[in-house]
Amino acid sequence: MRSDRRAERAGAESGAAPEPGEPWVWIDGRIGPASEARISTLDHAFLYGDSVFETLRTYGGRPFRLEAHLDRLERSAARIALDLPLDRSALRQIVGEVASVAAPRDAGLRVMVSRGEGPLGIDPAPCRAPGVIVHGWSIEPGLHPQCVRGVDLVLSGIRRNPPAALDPTMKSGNMLNGILALNDARARGGEDGVLLTLDGTIAEGPTWNLFWVVGDEVRTAEATSVLGGVTRGVILERLAARGAPTRCGAFPAKDLADATEAFCTSSLRGIVPVRSIEGRRLPVPGPVTRDLAAEYASLINCEGA
Repeated sequence: MRSDRRAERAGAESGAAPEPGEPWVWIDGRIGPASEARISTLDHAFLYGDSVFETLRTYGGRPFRLEAHLDRLERSAARIALDLPLDRSALRQIVGEVASVAAPRDAGLRVMVSRGEGPLGIDPAPCRAPGVIVHGWSIEPGLHPQCVRGVDLVLSGIRRNPPAALDPTMKSGNMLNGILALNDARARGGEDGVLLTLDGTIAEGPTWNLFWVVGDEVRTAEATSVLGGVTRGVILERLAARGAPTRCGAFPAKDLADATEAFCTSSLRGIVPVRSIEGRRLPVPGPVTRDLAAEYASLINCEGA
């Protein structure tokens, strides 16, 4: 990882204050309204999705599991041979400054590292220094509506990118696989969609990981076929601490037909119960989901507030 003059001006300068409800952004050492932020049309993040990012949120004004997100940001950048232009200390500082704009409300945060500006063509070598952009937006207090009512899922006809083509464990700015899956799921009458691998095993959603319960066992996809979600990691920690039977593996799609409950995990929404899969109703929430959601809330109160 290298450092340049961006690190010297990592602290935010005062910019125009965003209007209430408007997203804001840190870019080039300044925080201002997202509507006024500008990047070059020759930035390779814009041209080719050549970037990595993390999405997280604050609780009580504090970023939740920030170090885990920065760990994954570093891993993703390494996988695409992208040097982070700021060290971890500077990134922590920027995230804190962007989060503080939302006070006293909590904030959603998106940290993006771009390949930077370069000539047309996919070759990254001629690109100038990588850039950092951090978006922020206010989050309404309380649970996300889906956490209360649940979400209706269908199996998407779009398959998850295989590791040999585009590593699904890397959080890159190329989100077309997820976008196509979401559009396909909605065309099939679902609210969101479950992607399968090329082998037909259960992977994850466009922006979330999936857990389901069969018998007394909690199941989820094997780590090599999904993005290693930070919230997914928290849930696996809690299940291990409880000694709950848990298995990560390559499960066929028909396994979901035997599920007695299911839930999705993501950093912005937390734990979302699944209300139905392919039209088959499930309890909202099921007992395992309810207990894990309570443990997750306690952990947030301890670490995030």
